[in-house]
Amino acid sequence: MPNRSEAEEHLRVIRSLMEKATIYRAISAEAALVGGLLAIAGSFVQGNWISGLLNWHRQAPSLFPSTPIFASTWVVILVGAATANLWVIRQAALRRSETFISSGMKLALFSLFPAFLVAGMITLELLLASSAYLAVPVWVVCYGMGLLATRHFAPRSLIYLGWSFVLCGLALLPLHWSLHWLYDPNSPANIETVTHADWSAFFVAQMTMALTFGAFHLIYAACTWPRKSTASETAGEG
Repeated sequence: MPNRSEAEEHLRVIRSLMEKATIYRAISAEAALVGGLLAIAGSFVQGNWISGLLNWHRQAPSLFPSTPIFASTWVVILVGAATANLWVIRQAALRRSETFISSGMKLALFSLFPAFLVAGMITLELLLASSAYLAVPVWVVCYGMGLLATRHFAPRSLIYLGWSFVLCGLALLPLHWSLHWLYDPNSPANIETVTHADWSAFFVAQMTMALTFGAFHLIYAACTWPRKSTASETAGEG
């Protein structure tokens, strides 16, 4: 049976984790807003997906991003979202008079690293095979798994977000793969059929990114933003 000092230490650790989870929820709300807006903007940069949705069964557009451009665009957006996230974390650390590279931040990075490494390696292989569109469900699932890896210290809302990404990515995986098999540059099909199949694969990938990294993050930010004031009050009392 633990003595009094051990019980007090356990309570202190629990209280610290609860405070950090509340603060982390407020920080991630800002980062989710920026990431969601960048993802929606990125989907429009690569093409007007509203026009594509209205003309799904018609002739494919003559110009749409190649797989290297598609992958490069989302890498740029990833860097932008990550930079904004780090800036928000740094500002929060300054307000709390804490170090930027804290033990908590190191723990979070180590938790995210395996899932991001898997996503990066699979993306590289698919890019070399000119099948970068297939990487999209992998990005969605791996991102969700990365969020779930932080479940021991992250707020419950972030865990819900992680499961949303994982389940959505797995549900859309068959659709992405079916479109990939329709697109075969070496098939005897006419050029119009091949081009439309390739555009369909791009369009579904584009819509998936807008739905998950765009809409999911915006919904998460909208649901958690009202708790920012509570987090600020908790931080001020610590």
